[in-house]
Amino acid sequence: TGQGLPSAIKKLEDKKNKIGMPDKRGKRTIAGSKQLRLEEVEREIHNVREQLKKIRELFLEQKRAQDNLNREKRKLQEVILPKIELLTTTLGIKLASLKTEFDSIPQELRRLSFKDIQNFRNYHNFLQEVIIRLEAKDESINKISRSLRNNSYLTIFFSLSALLFLFLSFLFKLTSAGLIFISIFLFLLAGVIFLLIINRKEKNSLSREIVNRQTLIRDFVDHSKELGIIENTREDIDDVHIYVRLWEDLLSELGVSSIEELEEKWQRARELSEIITRAEKLNIAIPSQPSSQEEVDLKETGDELETYTQLLAEKKICEGNIQNIQSQIDSYDRTISNYVVEDDLAVLYSEKEVLEEELNTLTVYRQALELSIEFLKEAGKSLYAQISPYLNQFVNKYFRHLSGEYEFVEVSPDLELKLKPRGFTEVVDADNIGKGMQTGLYLFLRLAIISLFAHNRGESLPFILDETFNVLDDFSENRQRRFLELLLEVTKDYNIQWIYFTCQKYGQYLPIKKFLQEKGYVVKEQGIDDFLILQGGEDESELGG
Repeated sequence: TGQGLPSAIKKLEDKKNKIGMPDKRGKRTIAGSKQLRLEEVEREIHNVREQLKKIRELFLEQKRAQDNLNREKRKLQEVILPKIELLTTTLGIKLASLKTEFDSIPQELRRLSFKDIQNFRNYHNFLQEVIIRLEAKDESINKISRSLRNNSYLTIFFSLSALLFLFLSFLFKLTSAGLIFISIFLFLLAGVIFLLIINRKEKNSLSREIVNRQTLIRDFVDHSKELGIIENTREDIDDVHIYVRLWEDLLSELGVSSIEELEEKWQRARELSEIITRAEKLNIAIPSQPSSQEEVDLKETGDELETYTQLLAEKKICEGNIQNIQSQIDSYDRTISNYVVEDDLAVLYSEKEVLEEELNTLTVYRQALELSIEFLKEAGKSLYAQISPYLNQFVNKYFRHLSGEYEFVEVSPDLELKLKPRGFTEVVDADNIGKGMQTGLYLFLRLAIISLFAHNRGESLPFILDETFNVLDDFSENRQRRFLELLLEVTKDYNIQWIYFTCQKYGQYLPIKKFLQEKGYVVKEQGIDDFLILQGGEDESELGG
């Protein structure tokens, strides 16, 4: 049905061109399309492999992050929190003792500031200095008083002695004894005068010392009032010992006996307050009552509080790391979900193998077409030139009995079919006639080729038809009948077995059955499963198969 050798070669060329070459894709040939798809599959495989590689890297990074998360959680649960819990218990016990000690210190002492302690120390030193200076003044006054008293006694003695010797000098008049007595009188008078001068000086010194003592006391009182340490004292107090007693009473109220003990206890209170304040800021639970009365080392407790603070900082950092790592893991989950591979790599590889196999098959098929084209070109020059006259004679012999509308049929040396319609001056191609006539013409051409095998080689080939009669004038029994008659004639002349397939019982099967019966053929009909088989022959022996 290729309308001759050039048409057959052209069909082969068209098939070859339709197959195309994998590396030439200007026109969408089969091979070009397959190659394009193969490259797309290879790109998809590459993309999938890259995605899988990226997913693998993300999974590895996520695993590392998960390992870090587990490590941070173990550190928090197994190291930091147990230490914090242990320190909380230890510090709670110690802090309870320290708080009890702190509460035992009078509030007045705890409220004192550093400046107050300095004022207390200054006042104590000033009081001690004043006492020493007053003692020195009192000793000096006593010394001057004793000297003045002794000098007074001497003055009285010298005065009485001078009066005695003056009396004796008047008694002895100008005698030698009188002169001696008058000399002694004068000496004693000079001593009295000297003693009076000394007494005067000592009285002045005594007055000055008394004034200085009073000034010292007044300055002390004024300074005490300025310091405000001893309050509610009378203005006329000039006894320093009263202030000493008041100072001792003040220390007693503060629960200490000396300024040194005051400073030491105040310093202890400050350290205790600092420790307790730090503990409260750290929210450490302090029991209301201490479990023991053992002395607590403040430095050790301070170091433990520092360690507790560092552990809390480490806990915060560890919890922050856990939160950040968890966020990172969640981010990896979202990223991995965005990298979900829709294509199955195995399916892509399978498709790639199929495409490569198809391309190889197309390459072989193209080579076979090229060989067929070359073979047909060479064979047509000799073979078709020899058989075309026979084919031409055979087709014209039988085709004119099928239709009277055409004068003759022309089969060219390259097997192109043309017809000469009656009333026309030119021949026409077989493609231009009706489908039924065209089918009948090609069937006679096939019968002619089969007859060549029977004539030249003695080979009897079957003539197989499939729903062929349905194009003969829309199941026209007239056209079908004439063709069947010609078919029986040819098959009988050349001993050809023809086999016909149809799914149309009334359009094909029954007319053929009726035709055979009318021609006197022996007909055998049987059913096998869903198939109905009709056999016909001149006698029973032909129906054995």
